[in-house]
Amino acid sequence: RLLARVLLRHNSLSLGEGQSTLVDKSISTLEYESRRSPNFIDNGNRKHSAKPILLTCFDPFKLDANIAQTNPSAAVALTLASEQIYGHEVKSLVFPVRYSDFDAQIVEHYCSPSFVSGPRLALTISMGRDQFDLERFPGRRRSAPMGDNAGAVGPQGGKPVPCIADSPEFVEFTLPAEEISKIEGTWAVNDNRRVTTDERGAVIASSLEQLEGSTAIEGSGGGYLSNEISYRTRYLQQKLGLDFPLGHLHVPKVDDSNSRVLSDMLIQTRQIIVAALEATEP
Repeated sequence: RLLARVLLRHNSLSLGEGQSTLVDKSISTLEYESRRSPNFIDNGNRKHSAKPILLTCFDPFKLDANIAQTNPSAAVALTLASEQIYGHEVKSLVFPVRYSDFDAQIVEHYCSPSFVSGPRLALTISMGRDQFDLERFPGRRRSAPMGDNAGAVGPQGGKPVPCIADSPEFVEFTLPAEEISKIEGTWAVNDNRRVTTDERGAVIASSLEQLEGSTAIEGSGGGYLSNEISYRTRYLQQKLGLDFPLGHLHVPKVDDSNSRVLSDMLIQTRQIIVAALEATEP
């Protein structure tokens, strides 16, 4: 995708002046089409009676510091998009690590049609810590000091900022965490309830009610775009009045593209999906 953007810009030089709008539209189309798995849009030729499984993931980031850096969330989600699990076709979306796209509601733009059509399960996936983490309580603020892939910083002047106006401070996922946490594999699977509030600092919350009246600084998923996509998708689901298992999964962090590690991560993610399906069987 990055190379294609460069080539489009380079080739635009031969188009002459006044063609920048055409190039911008071409890049916009490239971004949109290349971020969906090939099976994401049903062209009428596929007949599936089972509702699909929707996985979202992220581009690699910090490539300027480590050109070998991968993002295992995309490796896992795009590989699983070639499969069916219990008859449910897996579809994936890759999101950019850019605040501007999130401000332009890219999450809502991509996910709304898929949510309305009714997935069986939706998991937003990103690279996280040293184990698998189910992020129970997403928060509404950006507070991470790190920049994005465009060099932009989320919190202006270091002050946490809401990602959505007039929305709850915290929301809660709808995943069957107890059953998923029983999965055994290379890594532990943790039901992460840790959040940070302005009033009480770090809190291990037992319920959403316990957080009522608190100001979110970090959700369970932190204060970066991983937490934000978790928050946005759950809030979108609530606004649409829909009910299906949805939540965020942080997969273990990696520094390169170790195929053995990624294969183990894929196997365990598939087990997590199977456990979620079995625990929420209609």
